[in-house]
Amino acid sequence: MVSIAIVVIFAYLLGIIVFLLDIIYIIIDPRIRLGNQEQIKIKIKFRKTRKKVRYKNIPSINYKKKTGFASNPFHSTVKKTRKKFKEFWHEIIKYPSAIFGFSIILLLIVGSITALVAYPYRDAGQDWYKSSMTGQPQTPRLAKPIWFNLFRKENLPITITFNTSEDDCDKEILRHLDKNDEIIITCEFNYPYAEIPQDIHIYYTVDYDDKNPFTEITWITPSEDEIYLNSVAVASRETYRFSENISLRKLLILNKNWNDWFIQSGQEGTSPLWALFAQPDSSEQKIQKGIYQIRINTLFFEEDNNLDAEIIIFGHVYGLAGTDFMRRDLMFPLLWGMPFVIFFGLFGSILTTVLALIVSALGVWYGGWVDALIQRITEANMILPILAISILIHVIYQVDMLIIIGGVILMNVFGTPTKTFRSAFLQVKESLYIEAAQVYGASNWQLITRYMIPRILPVIVPQLVMLIPGFIFLEATFGMFNIKSNYPTWGRIIYEALKNGAAFGSRFWALEPLFLLMLTGFAFTMLGSALDKVLNPKLKK
Repeated sequence: MVSIAIVVIFAYLLGIIVFLLDIIYIIIDPRIRLGNQEQIKIKIKFRKTRKKVRYKNIPSINYKKKTGFASNPFHSTVKKTRKKFKEFWHEIIKYPSAIFGFSIILLLIVGSITALVAYPYRDAGQDWYKSSMTGQPQTPRLAKPIWFNLFRKENLPITITFNTSEDDCDKEILRHLDKNDEIIITCEFNYPYAEIPQDIHIYYTVDYDDKNPFTEITWITPSEDEIYLNSVAVASRETYRFSENISLRKLLILNKNWNDWFIQSGQEGTSPLWALFAQPDSSEQKIQKGIYQIRINTLFFEEDNNLDAEIIIFGHVYGLAGTDFMRRDLMFPLLWGMPFVIFFGLFGSILTTVLALIVSALGVWYGGWVDALIQRITEANMILPILAISILIHVIYQVDMLIIIGGVILMNVFGTPTKTFRSAFLQVKESLYIEAAQVYGASNWQLITRYMIPRILPVIVPQLVMLIPGFIFLEATFGMFNIKSNYPTWGRIIYEALKNGAAFGSRFWALEPLFLLMLTGFAFTMLGSALDKVLNPKLKK
């Protein structure tokens, strides 16, 4: 009830402010003055008595060059367009803000193309929303981006992978007289990091008939201490987790100085992996750096059996964007958010601009009750909390996000763009060339589309570019309010990060899409501001 009361009070206050601003706008703006009624009647009478004069077919003039050949109108148009584009480009590159904004937008386009090529559109949403926490994960959970190590004195551990089928480890096959074969797999790696890994998994691929082979795993430290882990009988596609198979009690008895820092139970208990990486003679929690070995002894009870293993040491950094709580690579949704940003931003801004142009031009040209009705609808629409209404409609009727965004676009037509274009059209309407076009018989639609709208292009283009960030943030806001779409977007990533405790895991899960959102909005705003200065003759000085 309190939140509803606050929204209602805010709506009333906003309505009163808009009403007062409208009155001040009428008083101050010299274009909206009530003129003499006699002058208005004379003007109307003059317009009624005018005769419409139609253009006649005038033969085209045959221009010739010195060579005697007639000039091609298409080539001359292309040359003029190219010349104007060069002049415009020389003007725009004078502004560093325009270069920065254009560079960011170009990167967004490249990222969108990469996403569409690397990750097919048909399978993108399905692949993202499938849970990857079951089975045999290949990536760490809540990992930071790999470039995070550039800002640290000591690097965080990366993910290390070994696969015996690809000859990453030494594999020795022993044939015994009792027909029981034995395979010894030895994997060696350097560990120079100051933190232990998240976990270590072994994924077995076993070829046997009836009897499961028996494996014994030995962990060898840089000080050549051998730690025997639990021995188990393995089956094909089975996972062996080190954190679940370490005999802590025996290791703590052998290393009594660890009791000063090792916490065996509780929510803040020490990870069992510390027993594999800790310095044996230290009473402090320090990692023993150097060369480690993992040795897997497998004993078979049948002939012609085989075993391969994939060993993954999960680190704390992964890829260019890190991972989320479901071990998914965040580079995928960050790239796929780019085409959504471009689509919603451009589609929303172009459609809003075109409709607002037509509506404001009709209101200014016809005036009277048409203009008054459009202005009253605009003022009433500017008071409404569009975002809150959209979310309520989605919650009650479960409407798709695309339909909601389409409705928001239509509601934004009667908003700030209409007010901005109306003020420009009021100046254009009183121009002499409009009177001349009427004398020559131009229709109302021709006057609006061919004479009025092209004259306010310096206002249209910057307004269109600066509308894009609003729709980008709108789509992200819908995602943050759990309005689902079939594909991952930046807003959806932020929602999942905040919901699943990104603040206590990898903060980059939420910070990366937030940074991209702000950077994209900043780029379009700076480009729009530079275009406004270049195209608007009043701001060139």
